Amino acid sequence: MTTDVATTNASLTNLTYEELVAMEGAEIAVGTDLLDKDELIGVPFAITGIFFRPSDQSEREYVSVEAITQDGSRVVFNDGGLGIRETLTKWAVDKGIVDADATENPDGPIVEFVSGNVPSYCDVRFDDEGNTTLSVYLPRPLICSRGLRKSSYKAKGEKGKAGYRPAGTTYYIA
Repeated sequence: MTTDVATTNASLTNLTYEELVAMEGAEIAVGTDLLDKDELIGVPFAITGIFFRPSDQSEREYVSVEAITQDGSRVVFNDGGLGIRETLTKWAVDKGIVDADATENPDGPIVEFVSGNVPSYCDVRFDDEGNTTLSVYLPRPLICSRGLRKSSYKAKGEKGKAGYRPAGTTYYIA
């Protein structure tokens, strides 16, 4: 007996959420909460996945981190600054995922430095626009026993002049 996929899907769309959840064979997706990094200050967590992604807001890519907190919550957080991204880039160099040159250009895309011997737990993908994502699915967790720390700083210098640095915040793995 064959099943018409369109008919099956149409019948699913007529059911309520409660009916779908109770349906035999329904699968439950394990999702993650997107956290503000402030919620991880001083909170132990274990990194299970690292994803270097192109940014539509700057030349520098950002990093998405999948983790499990000490209380068992599955979370994801993003960081486009130099703190967390730089720490994870150095970790990737130590593991041979990217060449050491990646640490010399902290504003450049890490994917330009992917080594010739990418471990099997890594994946490099290209999209239709020429953007590249480096995904690292850790075979063993990267434990961050002290969570994150935050460094906020005031503006330095005069806006529009050489040496000016706007006020900001950088997050680090503690």
